[in-house]
Amino acid sequence: MKIHSLPARELTSPMLAACEQWRTSGARELRNPFFSTRFLQEVAKTRTDTWIAWIELDGNPAGLLAYHRRAGRIGSPLAGHLSDYQGVVSAQPLGVPAGELLRACRLELFDFDHLLPGHLQPAETGLVETSSSIIETGAGYEPLAATLARQSTSWSKTQQNRRRVEKELGVLRFEEECRDTEVWRTLWRWKRAQYAATGVGDVLQPSWTRELLERLFEDRADGAPGILSALWAGDTLLAVHFGMRERGVWHYWFPAYDPQWARYGPGLLLLDEITRAAAAHGIGYIDLGKGDASYKRAWATGAIPLLEGTITRGGVVTAYRRGVASLRGAVKNSPAGPLLRRWRDRFQAHS
Repeated sequence: MKIHSLPARELTSPMLAACEQWRTSGARELRNPFFSTRFLQEVAKTRTDTWIAWIELDGNPAGLLAYHRRAGRIGSPLAGHLSDYQGVVSAQPLGVPAGELLRACRLELFDFDHLLPGHLQPAETGLVETSSSIIETGAGYEPLAATLARQSTSWSKTQQNRRRVEKELGVLRFEEECRDTEVWRTLWRWKRAQYAATGVGDVLQPSWTRELLERLFEDRADGAPGILSALWAGDTLLAVHFGMRERGVWHYWFPAYDPQWARYGPGLLLLDEITRAAAAHGIGYIDLGKGDASYKRAWATGAIPLLEGTITRGGVVTAYRRGVASLRGAVKNSPAGPLLRRWRDRFQAHS
C-alpha cells in the first residue's frame, strides 16, 4: 500500500470519477452525500486547508480520504464540525494502517467523531463506539408507519397534530424542494436562535460554514445534493429543513421550526413529510445523524455504527488523547452527559 498526500485542488477528473465508482461498488454507507465528490469540491472551495490522502495498491488507485490539515499538524475530517460521516472511500475495506496514514499526511494526530469502523488499522483501540440513527424507508411508507406506531407513541401523536393544525391553521403543504431565499434565511434565523436558547455551539459562526451551506443551496445542477424542504399550514411557515440527498440516502442535517407553533410539534410534522417523500421516491433510508435526541429514539428503525476519538503517532499525546477518549465513554453514560456535551459543542463550533 502506498499513500500520497495532495491538496484537494489537484484532484483530476479521472480521480473524481474513480471515487464515485468506489462509492457505487463499495459499502452502502459510502452512498451518504458526505462522501460525494460534489460535497468534497464545495468544501475545498471554502477551505484552503483541504487535502487528500490518495491510496494505491500494487500501483493502482484504491481509495481516498479527504481531510483538513490544521495548525500543529492536526488532521480533522472533511468539513470539520459539519461532518456526520468520515472514512476511506474505496470499493472494498482497505484497513489503512493508521501510522502509515499519519506519516504520509505529515500529521501528528487525527481527530474523528463519525468514523466508520474498519477503515483504519490496527483496530481502533481507544476509540468510543457510537452510532447514527436511520429511518428505513425502502419498503414504503405504510409498512414503516405500522412499525413506528408500534415502537412509540410519537408517530401517532404526530398524526393527531396533523389533523389539529389543519383544523386550526390551515391545510398542510409540503414543499419538498424549495428554492425560496426568504425561506432559506428564515431557516438560519430560527436555527441560530435555537443554538442561543439551548447553549449548543453555533456551528454557523465560522464564515466558511455559512459559505459552504450557501454553495450547497445555490447549486442547481443535476445531481446536486443540497435540498431545502419547507412545511406550511395555509400561509403560515411552520418548519424548514436543509439536508443532502443522493444515491438513495436522505441525510437529515439542519431542521428548525417557528417556536410559536411548538404545540403542534412542527419539527416532527416536517420529518413525517420527509419520510413520506423518501418512501415515495424509493429512497433506502433517512439518516438522522448521531445523538440521543428523543425523536431519534422514537423514529429510528436502525443504526449505523460509528467511532469517535483520536489516532496518533504515539507518546504523551497518545496517552492524553486516549484518556480523553475513555472520558468520553464515561460522560456518555453519566447524568452530567448532556451538560458536558453542550460545553463540547460550544468548543467544536469554533474549531
